[in-house]
Amino acid sequence: MKKQMNYKIGDPREFSAAEISAFLRLLIKQDKVHDPSAEKLSRCKLLAIAINGTEVVAIGAVKPKTHSDFQTHKADLAALSKQYHWEIGYFFTEPAFEGRKISSSIIDGLLKICGSRNLMASTEVREGNRMINLLENRGFKKSGKSWTSTKSGEQLALYLREGSF
Repeated sequence: MKKQMNYKIGDPREFSAAEISAFLRLLIKQDKVHDPSAEKLSRCKLLAIAINGTEVVAIGAVKPKTHSDFQTHKADLAALSKQYHWEIGYFFTEPAFEGRKISSSIIDGLLKICGSRNLMASTEVREGNRMINLLENRGFKKSGKSWTSTKSGEQLALYLREGSF
């Protein structure tokens, strides 16, 4: 029997210690974030988890923006930085659960709660990165120049979504 996928999206204070621990475990497994910690998660506007039975199998969040992504050495869009305060990020799905549109459900839930505010995201510019389609299909546009990640060595790009739609 197939287990029902359940989602929880809300303020980090609404998550139990076990849920925060599970989120952090997947964020560490994602291996794209410098110094992942429960403290970083507590600063997020929203956390989202997908739960299969009792197992957290996917994550996403709305977190404080990464200021440096707008700077000259990265996207080179410093003039736009003050228009964006929040970033969609921390997405990861356990490999056994990929391809089930779980991240689509998470991003849709996060965007529904965020409403029409300006949001940013940064993601790897590489073949097969499904996050690019998730973002573009929800009004995010690649903006500025690409740069090399100091964490992964991959090319990154900034995606911006203007809030008035």
